[in-house]
Amino acid sequence: MAFDKPAGLLVHPTFPDGRPTLIDQARLIRPDATLMHRLDRETSGVVLVTKSPKATRWLAKAFQKRTIQKNYLAVVHGVPPEPTGTIDAPLGQAEGSEVRIRRAVVRTGGEKAVTGFRVLQSFSGFSLLAVKPYTGRLHQIRVHL
Repeated sequence: MAFDKPAGLLVHPTFPDGRPTLIDQARLIRPDATLMHRLDRETSGVVLVTKSPKATRWLAKAFQKRTIQKNYLAVVHGVPPEPTGTIDAPLGQAEGSEVRIRRAVVRTGGEKAVTGFRVLQSFSGFSLLAVKPYTGRLHQIRVHL
């Protein structure tokens, strides 16, 4: 199943306060639904959920072999100096950050993180980018851009 997740909706429970989540809604349709990947609460987009253990195994293998690609659109402040590029900057945790989104920072010795981008359009000091994460680190796109 493919769900169009709006920004602001959690994909799975992270707080014990009963907030609605995408997987809770999917399990109303299919009690055995399995979430195959995540999107941050602030991110909107398509989330894949399987309906059977067989589909879960097949899709997990496809993600592992990278035969499924994740592509994103992002609006960023400014205009990149080149129309296409690759950001290869390791990510690690920001020490002492109370803000969850700021826990990931570019950090020497951090985990390898690579993001490709292509400028689709620039307007009024902003750019619309097609973005492809080659690794899947927490907040990778947000930190790299």
